[in-house]
Amino acid sequence: MSLAAAACNSLAAVDDKRIYTVALLGKEKQPTSVQPASEAHPKLVALAVQSGVYSRFRTDKRFAAGAYEQLYTQWLDKALTGAPTQQVLIYPAGSAAEAQGLLTLERREGTIQIGLLAVDTEWRRRGIGQQLLNAAKREAYAAGFSTLQVTTQGANAAACRLYEQNGFTLHQRHYVFHIWLPQEE
Repeated sequence: MSLAAAACNSLAAVDDKRIYTVALLGKEKQPTSVQPASEAHPKLVALAVQSGVYSRFRTDKRFAAGAYEQLYTQWLDKALTGAPTQQVLIYPAGSAAEAQGLLTLERREGTIQIGLLAVDTEWRRRGIGQQLLNAAKREAYAAGFSTLQVTTQGANAAACRLYEQNGFTLHQRHYVFHIWLPQEE
């Protein structure tokens, strides 16, 4: 549905979903300060929740309080299961308690994509996101993939810039609408 058609029907977009892709060339430097994580830690949960600050599950006020935090916590828990289709990378290498950045990778239906990417607010604009992206590119290339995909919100201008500055190009753009039906009493 177009934005004009939605407006005619009194609908407002709750998300401007942007899907970015990058070709994997195998030339990324091996980041020495990024490592896989396998255990949940409150610091990782806090980072996962930070990654969703622009999420429609946070910005649409009709969701119950705490719903977006629960969703992003579950997303991290799923990524930490140790399943071969899931991976969590943290920066810096070492203890999860000291993590300043987090990235999740998921293999699904012949593709590999970044699920969550967060850098703690106190550590932003220091190259941590770039190191996590380089590590993700290397992991994806080593696993035999030729492209890496990530979805973000158009409202998250900093994330869009980060992806574009690291070779990602806009592949698709979708508007998401939530239609809430009246509650029966």
